[in-house]
Amino acid sequence: MKTNTLIIGKGDDIITMILDNLVSKNIVGEITILNNLNLPILSNFEHPLFQISISDSVELFKFEKWILGIYKPELKKKIVENLNLLDNHRFINVIHDDVDISLTSTLGFGCLVNSKTSIAAQTQIGNFVSINRNVSIGHHTIINDFVSINPGCNIAGHTSIGELTTIGMGSQILNNVKIGKNTIIGAGSIVTRDIPDNVVAWGSPCKIIRENG
Repeated sequence: MKTNTLIIGKGDDIITMILDNLVSKNIVGEITILNNLNLPILSNFEHPLFQISISDSVELFKFEKWILGIYKPELKKKIVENLNLLDNHRFINVIHDDVDISLTSTLGFGCLVNSKTSIAAQTQIGNFVSINRNVSIGHHTIINDFVSINPGCNIAGHTSIGELTTIGMGSQILNNVKIGKNTIIGAGSIVTRDIPDNVVAWGSPCKIIRENG
């Protein structure tokens, strides 16, 4: 199926994953990469099945599908709010082929889910959530909008992660833990108890280091 797709994006690693995912779903055609925020991007990006162009200005509604190819939570939210697109369902999910998602779990729109990730039963994933490689998410977990989860994280069941929060690479979050919104969990942390909103926390066990913002 040919389509006209807009990637609001940055790095070539994300774009490579997006393009490969579109090919696996037999979606090919014209790709425009919107880069009006001076984000790093390869200007000579090529793919044999797509006609790719890079622009700093586009007419949004001429595109059939939109993809938000960014991991940083506050930048994701800023882009969506500035474009007044918070409820627009032209944003599609990009999910790697080898991701395992329970049929009883749900995803919002505008999500990126990278390879070797598993999402267990009865889990709710919000809008514009980015989940990187080798992540395990347990059952009955709630992950709110604009969250970013870095590679190698293990999130146990019955946990909750607030909007705009970042989970650092290789972190482990134990059962029944609640992490607040706009919080950063440092890489390699083991989170054994609740962490509030608007803080930076790190360690084993994870402790609050300072306020965030």
